Amino acid sequence: MRMDNLKCIVIILIFLSSIYFPGQAEVAAQTQEKESRYELGFITGAGTGRIAEGHYNVLLLAAHLGYNLKTAPYGLERSGIFSLFIEPQANPIFEPRSDYEAGIGLGAQYLYSLTKKFNPYILASAGPHYLSLNSTDQAPGFNILLTAGAGSYYYLDSKTAINIGWRFRHISNAGMRRPNIGINMHCGVIGLSFFF
Repeated sequence: MRMDNLKCIVIILIFLSSIYFPGQAEVAAQTQEKESRYELGFITGAGTGRIAEGHYNVLLLAAHLGYNLKTAPYGLERSGIFSLFIEPQANPIFEPRSDYEAGIGLGAQYLYSLTKKFNPYILASAGPHYLSLNSTDQAPGFNILLTAGAGSYYYLDSKTAINIGWRFRHISNAGMRRPNIGINMHCGVIGLSFFF
Protein backbone atom coordinates (compact mmCIF):
# COMPACT_ATOMS: atom_id res chain seq x y z
CA MET A 1 0.00 0.00 0.00
CA ARG A 2 1.38 3.42 -0.93
CA MET A 3 2.21 5.83 1.90
CA ASP A 4 -0.24 8.46 0.54
CA ASN A 5 -3.11 5.96 0.68
CA LEU A 6 -2.14 4.99 4.22
CA LYS A 7 -2.18 8.66 5.29
CA CYS A 8 -5.67 9.08 3.81
CA ILE A 9 -6.98 6.02 5.62
CA VAL A 10 -5.51 7.15 8.97
CA ILE A 11 -7.02 10.65 8.66
CA ILE A 12 -10.45 9.27 7.78
CA LEU A 13 -10.36 6.71 10.61
CA ILE A 14 -9.40 9.36 13.17
CA PHE A 15 -12.24 11.58 12.01
CA LEU A 16 -14.80 8.77 11.94
CA SER A 17 -13.81 7.61 15.42
CA SER A 18 -14.66 11.07 16.77
CA ILE A 19 -18.20 11.11 15.35
CA TYR A 20 -19.71 8.92 18.05
CA PHE A 21 -17.42 9.91 20.91
CA PRO A 22 -19.53 9.61 24.13
CA GLY A 23 -20.49 12.85 25.81
CA GLN A 24 -20.02 15.03 22.75
CA ALA A 25 -23.51 14.59 21.26
CA GLU A 26 -25.03 17.05 23.75
CA VAL A 27 -22.40 19.72 22.99
CA ALA A 28 -22.86 19.13 19.24
CA ALA A 29 -26.65 19.44 19.52
CA GLN A 30 -26.34 22.74 21.41
CA THR A 31 -23.86 24.08 18.86
CA GLN A 32 -26.07 22.92 15.99
CA GLU A 33 -29.07 24.85 17.32
CA LYS A 34 -27.01 28.04 17.32
CA GLU A 35 -25.42 27.44 13.92
CA SER A 36 -26.06 29.82 11.08
CA ARG A 37 -27.68 28.57 7.88
CA TYR A 38 -25.22 30.07 5.35
CA GLU A 39 -21.45 30.08 4.94
CA LEU A 40 -19.31 32.36 2.78
CA GLY A 41 -15.68 31.29 2.72
CA PHE A 42 -12.51 32.09 0.84
CA ILE A 43 -9.91 29.35 0.44
CA THR A 44 -6.35 29.28 -0.83
CA GLY A 45 -3.73 26.59 -0.83
CA ALA A 46 -0.91 24.87 -2.64
CA GLY A 47 -1.34 21.64 -4.56
CA THR A 48 1.19 19.28 -6.04
CA GLY A 49 1.06 16.20 -8.23
CA ARG A 50 3.02 14.41 -10.96
CA ILE A 51 2.45 14.27 -14.70
CA ALA A 52 4.67 13.02 -17.54
CA GLU A 53 6.20 16.49 -17.96
CA GLY A 54 7.25 16.65 -14.28
CA HIS A 55 5.67 18.28 -11.26
CA TYR A 56 2.14 19.68 -11.46
CA ASN A 57 1.98 22.61 -9.00
CA VAL A 58 -1.12 24.73 -8.60
CA LEU A 59 -2.27 27.60 -6.38
CA LEU A 60 -5.84 26.96 -5.23
CA LEU A 61 -8.09 30.06 -5.16
CA ALA A 62 -11.72 29.28 -4.37
CA ALA A 63 -14.87 30.65 -2.81
CA HIS A 64 -16.91 28.30 -0.60
CA LEU A 65 -20.67 28.96 -0.54
CA GLY A 66 -22.37 26.61 1.90
CA TYR A 67 -25.93 25.90 3.01
CA ASN A 68 -26.41 24.17 6.37
CA LEU A 69 -29.20 21.57 6.22
CA LYS A 70 -29.36 21.41 10.04
CA THR A 71 -29.92 17.65 9.83
CA ALA A 72 -27.94 14.76 8.41
CA PRO A 73 -29.03 11.46 6.88
CA TYR A 74 -28.94 8.16 8.78
CA GLY A 75 -29.44 9.74 12.22
CA LEU A 76 -26.11 11.60 12.30
CA GLU A 77 -27.77 14.95 13.05
CA ARG A 78 -27.22 14.59 16.79
CA SER A 79 -23.46 14.55 16.44
CA GLY A 80 -22.81 16.83 13.50
CA ILE A 81 -24.00 19.13 10.78
CA PHE A 82 -24.55 18.20 7.14
CA SER A 83 -24.25 20.95 4.51
CA LEU A 84 -24.20 21.35 0.74
CA PHE A 85 -21.78 23.72 -0.97
CA ILE A 86 -20.66 25.26 -4.24
CA GLU A 87 -16.98 26.09 -4.81
CA PRO A 88 -16.16 28.26 -7.83
CA GLN A 89 -12.41 28.36 -8.39
CA ALA A 90 -9.73 29.82 -10.66
CA ASN A 91 -6.32 28.27 -10.09
CA PRO A 92 -3.01 29.34 -11.64
CA ILE A 93 -0.66 26.49 -12.59
CA PHE A 94 3.04 27.14 -11.95
CA GLU A 95 4.62 23.86 -13.06
CA PRO A 96 5.38 22.32 -15.48
CA ARG A 97 4.69 25.71 -17.11
CA SER A 98 2.44 28.71 -16.58
CA ASP A 99 -1.19 27.75 -17.29
CA TYR A 100 -4.51 27.76 -15.46
CA GLU A 101 -7.51 25.67 -14.46
CA ALA A 102 -10.99 26.89 -13.54
CA GLY A 103 -14.30 25.35 -12.63
CA ILE A 104 -17.03 24.87 -10.09
CA GLY A 105 -17.51 22.05 -7.63
CA LEU A 106 -20.82 20.93 -6.13
CA GLY A 107 -20.43 19.00 -2.92
CA ALA A 108 -21.43 17.88 0.54
CA GLN A 109 -19.71 18.41 3.87
CA TYR A 110 -20.18 16.73 7.24
CA LEU A 111 -18.99 18.79 10.22
CA TYR A 112 -18.65 17.44 13.75
CA SER A 113 -18.83 19.89 16.67
CA LEU A 114 -15.99 18.48 18.77
CA THR A 115 -15.73 21.62 20.96
CA LYS A 116 -17.08 25.16 20.74
CA LYS A 117 -13.98 26.29 18.82
CA PHE A 118 -12.73 23.14 17.06
CA ASN A 119 -15.00 21.51 14.44
CA PRO A 120 -13.43 18.85 12.15
CA TYR A 121 -15.08 17.99 8.83
CA ILE A 122 -14.95 15.75 5.79
CA LEU A 123 -16.12 16.76 2.33
CA ALA A 124 -16.49 15.56 -1.24
CA SER A 125 -17.36 17.40 -4.45
CA ALA A 126 -17.49 17.03 -8.22
CA GLY A 127 -18.00 19.43 -11.07
CA PRO A 128 -16.98 20.73 -14.49
CA HIS A 129 -13.42 21.99 -14.77
CA TYR A 130 -11.48 23.68 -17.59
CA LEU A 131 -7.78 22.90 -17.98
CA SER A 132 -5.54 25.01 -20.25
CA LEU A 133 -2.47 22.79 -19.79
CA ASN A 134 -1.68 20.52 -22.74
CA SER A 135 -0.09 17.40 -21.24
CA THR A 136 0.62 13.90 -22.52
CA ASP A 137 -1.34 12.67 -19.44
CA GLN A 138 -4.49 14.74 -19.80
CA ALA A 139 -6.34 16.47 -22.64
CA PRO A 140 -6.90 20.23 -22.25
CA GLY A 141 -10.33 21.82 -22.27
CA PHE A 142 -13.38 20.38 -20.54
CA ASN A 143 -12.62 18.00 -17.68
CA ILE A 144 -14.23 16.88 -14.43
CA LEU A 145 -12.76 17.65 -11.01
CA LEU A 146 -13.36 15.19 -8.17
CA THR A 147 -12.33 16.33 -4.69
CA ALA A 148 -12.26 14.63 -1.29
CA GLY A 149 -10.87 16.16 1.85
CA ALA A 150 -10.76 16.64 5.59
CA GLY A 151 -9.96 19.52 7.86
CA SER A 152 -11.20 21.65 10.70
CA TYR A 153 -12.79 24.97 11.41
CA TYR A 154 -11.30 26.92 14.29
CA TYR A 155 -13.86 29.51 15.41
CA LEU A 156 -12.58 33.00 16.20
CA ASP A 157 -16.10 33.95 17.29
CA SER A 158 -19.63 32.64 16.65
CA LYS A 159 -19.70 33.99 13.06
CA THR A 160 -16.07 33.69 11.88
CA ALA A 161 -13.75 30.70 11.56
CA ILE A 162 -10.37 29.79 10.12
CA ASN A 163 -10.55 26.73 7.86
CA ILE A 164 -7.46 24.49 7.69
CA GLY A 165 -7.47 21.26 5.73
CA TRP A 166 -6.17 18.82 3.16
CA ARG A 167 -7.72 17.85 -0.17
CA PHE A 168 -7.14 15.16 -2.74
CA ARG A 169 -8.03 16.32 -6.26
CA HIS A 170 -8.45 14.21 -9.42
CA ILE A 171 -8.86 15.84 -12.84
CA SER A 172 -9.98 13.73 -15.81
CA ASN A 173 -12.54 13.83 -18.60
CA ALA A 174 -14.27 10.47 -17.98
CA GLY A 175 -12.86 9.03 -21.20
CA MET A 176 -14.49 11.62 -23.50
CA ARG A 177 -11.13 12.51 -25.11
CA ARG A 178 -7.61 11.16 -25.15
CA PRO A 179 -5.26 11.32 -23.40
CA ASN A 180 -7.14 10.67 -20.16
CA ILE A 181 -4.65 9.29 -17.65
CA GLY A 182 -5.79 11.96 -15.19
CA ILE A 183 -4.00 14.30 -12.83
CA ASN A 184 -3.94 13.49 -9.11
CA MET A 185 -2.75 15.98 -6.53
CA HIS A 186 -2.68 16.71 -2.81
CA CYS A 187 -3.49 20.22 -1.58
CA GLY A 188 -3.00 21.88 1.77
CA VAL A 189 -5.65 24.60 2.21
CA ILE A 190 -6.34 27.49 4.54
CA GLY A 191 -9.25 29.88 4.46
CA LEU A 192 -11.57 32.20 6.29
CA SER A 193 -15.31 31.56 6.61
CA PHE A 194 -18.18 33.80 7.67
CA PHE A 195 -21.49 32.36 8.91
CA PHE A 196 -24.83 34.15 8.78
